[in-house]
Amino acid sequence: MNELRLFPIKRTIHMTITNNQLNQFQNEGYVICEKFFNEDLMISLKKELDRMLDNGHARNVSTDGDGKTSSNKKVNIQICPLSPISKIFADVSKRKDVLNAVHTLLGENTELHLDQVFLKPANHGTGTNWHQDNAYFKIKDVSKGTGMWIALDDANKENGTMEIVPSSHLQSHEHIRDMHSDHHITCEGDDSKSIAMEVKRGGCVFFNYGIIHCTKENKTNAARAGLALHFVDKNYRVKDDGFL
Repeated sequence: MNELRLFPIKRTIHMTITNNQLNQFQNEGYVICEKFFNEDLMISLKKELDRMLDNGHARNVSTDGDGKTSSNKKVNIQICPLSPISKIFADVSKRKDVLNAVHTLLGENTELHLDQVFLKPANHGTGTNWHQDNAYFKIKDVSKGTGMWIALDDANKENGTMEIVPSSHLQSHEHIRDMHSDHHITCEGDDSKSIAMEVKRGGCVFFNYGIIHCTKENKTNAARAGLALHFVDKNYRVKDDGFL
């Protein structure tokens, strides 16, 4: 991958969003927050994830290219939505620190739009191709929605962490059906302009609904999981959109 970075990576280790970070979120469409959650919560969430995997709540959404047949070679595990089946995960979106950050970014008239987990198994975990979340949510103003991607394991380029194209939320992009997934859609992304969101376990990334992002393959000997919460301004949500 081309290592050219057109934008500096900006981070905070605080659990509140500063004015500078708010400006970055509005202009570049994302902000990284290190050490947002403590290790005790991460241990609890990983145990709960293991329970859900053991109970058959997850499925492999990767296909070998026909858009419908589950692949035996490529694995991209998804559990979606989480709230109806796990109080432990449901409670994350209700935490004061989470809501304070979301309210700073979007205003206080917000609600949880969707929550989900993706798990990339060791060595053969596949990613989710380039897309904008608003291609699914379809709100009129992308600045009224944010994803919150939480690293349940250390996330880096080697294990396929999320990558984003800064400021790509400033325009919409055409999406087509992703035939390497059983339900996803995808758009064109530019690897030469992307930034890998390398975040330690317990850190997170907030990103505008319009940001082009993806995840890559996990080529390491350890699985990697990420929790994604999506929040929206209630006044901009599409009525009866079928999400939470």
